[in-house]
Amino acid sequence: MPSLDEKQPLMSLSMRMFLLRRLSELTGLAVLLCGGILGAILLSANQDDPSFNTASGEEVSNWLGQTGAHIASFLFQVFGLPALLLSFALLVWGARIMMYKYLSCWRWRLVFLPISVLLISAAARGVSITTGASDTSGASGIFLYESVVSFLGKLNLPALVKPDLLATFLSIVIGGIVYIWVSGISYSQWKGAGSIITKIIGHPQRIIAGI
Repeated sequence: MPSLDEKQPLMSLSMRMFLLRRLSELTGLAVLLCGGILGAILLSANQDDPSFNTASGEEVSNWLGQTGAHIASFLFQVFGLPALLLSFALLVWGARIMMYKYLSCWRWRLVFLPISVLLISAAARGVSITTGASDTSGASGIFLYESVVSFLGKLNLPALVKPDLLATFLSIVIGGIVYIWVSGISYSQWKGAGSIITKIIGHPQRIIAGI
């Protein structure tokens, strides 16, 4: 028989596991909501919205009002269009936490998320410079890309290797690999998403007709 002096646990193991699962689900829901709110802020952004760096007499059109306009202006100025990847990563994290009750290496993912988006912003700048496409990068991406190009230009590279092309290639590869890991989507999930996107691009009329 257990001694009377032994302290009994306040709750059973099954109850503790139940509470931990519910806490994980609430955490995942909170992260999911943050991703959705950030996405709404960025998708409803308007360049004419008054913000900390835009003097405008226009009425704020951002879904989250003046605060949303400030946040959107800052993120788009820093990262450009790749800032949307911040919202996507948060949505994926929230869904994974709710489904699997955990997100491995979450501290490292949190650290490398802005770094990966910065690299992708630099890649966007490189694509714009090398192909003449419209520039969707931000100030940080421009700075990083030009710094890398300047550094590569000082190296004794073969004549066939152009610093701007190499900087673009490195930004795309490294940024893409880091973001794929950071987002937490498995290879099979990326493959499935890619096949769906390919079908939509290849047969848009069939997709629209089926809706």
